[in-house]
Amino acid sequence: MKLSNNKPPLNRASLNLEDKSATRHWTREWGVTKRDLQRAIDKVGPAIHAIAKELGKSPPSTAGVPDGLC
Repeated sequence: MKLSNNKPPLNRASLNLEDKSATRHWTREWGVTKRDLQRAIDKVGPAIHAIAKELGKSPPSTAGVPDGLC
């Protein structure tokens, strides 16, 4: 699979708020603010599934995601 923008694929295992692209993705995906994400990370850590649960959102699907990225 060739990436058109030369960016690494989205890490679906954990969230680093310093990654602007990932932060933008999850704020849009879940309809939350960056501050909401920060509060969730402060409480449960950076694991995407834990953040989703804390926010009452659906965790991402890992179907088709290469090993090591989910």
